[in-house]
Amino acid sequence: MQIVDWDSHSKPKSRALAWLLPVLVMALALSLRAGESADHPCWLGPDGAPLPFRSHQEAEEFLEEARIIHKQRVGSGINNPVKVLLERDNIQAHAIFRDVAVEKRQARFRNGVTVQHFRDNALFEIAAYRLSRLLGLEGVPPTVERKLGYRRGSLQLWIEKAVSEKGRVKRKILPKDLTRWRVQMQHLYFFDNLVANRDRNQGNILLDTWGRVWMVDHTRAFTRDGDLASPGSFYQIEHGVWRRLLELEQETLRKELRRYLHREELAALWSRRNQIVQEVESLIVERGEALVLLDPLPTPAMQEAARKPGL
Repeated sequence: MQIVDWDSHSKPKSRALAWLLPVLVMALALSLRAGESADHPCWLGPDGAPLPFRSHQEAEEFLEEARIIHKQRVGSGINNPVKVLLERDNIQAHAIFRDVAVEKRQARFRNGVTVQHFRDNALFEIAAYRLSRLLGLEGVPPTVERKLGYRRGSLQLWIEKAVSEKGRVKRKILPKDLTRWRVQMQHLYFFDNLVANRDRNQGNILLDTWGRVWMVDHTRAFTRDGDLASPGSFYQIEHGVWRRLLELEQETLRKELRRYLHREELAALWSRRNQIVQEVESLIVERGEALVLLDPLPTPAMQEAARKPGL
């Protein structure tokens, strides 16, 4: 039987462990910090340089508090929104202001769809953004409620150097990361079904210099129709978004969105949420979880794209 001298063996190991532990902790901290910086939202200023916002909350605070130093009508879109230049603490950023507030008992879209109790309202932009944050979706730019002169509406961060889906197709531009783009488009179809956005077109889908897809212009979403606009249009969703959708409670939705949505619109939103849950659960049974629920996409491609901006 071998006799082990615990004093002579354990002490060196303890000393080695004591030396190694701080190194491991430091490495973990650095990796977490790198992960955080990679996951931090990144938007561009008018000069093309990244804005210094470290979170969505900082972007929201800027939109709420920054001084408006210039404004002009965009000249596109049915509601003719206003593009403004904001400045605070020597930081400048563009934003888009919408103040539309139209209500009709019935409206008919160009595609032949008729909507009862139609509302075209700028506050829906804020509702769409808040809902996207509840779900962990990155596809809706930071949006807040704000006044421009005597008009109150939504103020949304402008996506600089972006190309619309219409422009991308026309110019035959391929996204840098096709896998990431396809997943983001799946989320777009999912979100449009959830918020009842029947006004989606190639002009309000944007692709930025990092290859991220942005969904803008939700002023005609959130109808009172509790049915899905296009069931079956999406068949995949990320694990995190799916988990948040399952965990989402009706009372949470009401508290977050009651300032922007009527009671009937909130009820319809909850009905669509439940239908989407049923659809995804059926897809999982039919195709298997691995083909329906996706892991978060890796960040190296995103980091490489961030080092070399450009479509």
